[in-house]
Amino acid sequence: MGCQTNKISNLQLDEMARENQCYTNSLGILMPYKYLLSIVRLNWSDIAFAIENKYLLHEAAIEHAIWSLESDNYHQREMDLACLEESDIKYLHSIHPYIEELSILEPNNARSIAKDKILYAVLKWVFEHKEQYEDPLHVITFVYSDFGYPEQISNLIVYRPMIEPDLGSIALNKQRLVNRWEFFLEKESSKYI
Repeated sequence: MGCQTNKISNLQLDEMARENQCYTNSLGILMPYKYLLSIVRLNWSDIAFAIENKYLLHEAAIEHAIWSLESDNYHQREMDLACLEESDIKYLHSIHPYIEELSILEPNNARSIAKDKILYAVLKWVFEHKEQYEDPLHVITFVYSDFGYPEQISNLIVYRPMIEPDLGSIALNKQRLVNRWEFFLEKESSKYI
């Protein structure tokens, strides 16, 4: 008798990706706002990107507005967003104008940095939850595709040709990729806090 596990198999991941309607988040990875806030310094461009690509629920915009009010330098639209009635926040279209207006107030490069920042957050989330997957490296291949094949993580992709010599076993070669993934997260963490 084998030991039963509740890990998500590669076959299940493939099925999840086929069934998911969001092509920029094919596995439906959803992170809590408080988790994201704990690992990166968030701005409205980050919130907009994460909500548009379904890495955050749209209610996270309200949480971020409330968090922003704790600073001395908040915008009136953040106050307006934080004060919305519960019936007004049920749908994304009711809060989207606030998010859009607030993200426009940020520097021009904030949007491109947002994509890299959320990429880092997604990879960190998956790494911290890697025990849930039969093969966490397979998850990275979906993230790689979802984010438009970013060069900065191409060396984490299991199907790409190895640059270093073969270590003699699939397990050792995969462990090298996991070690590289961990190193990437350590290096990137200082950029976003």
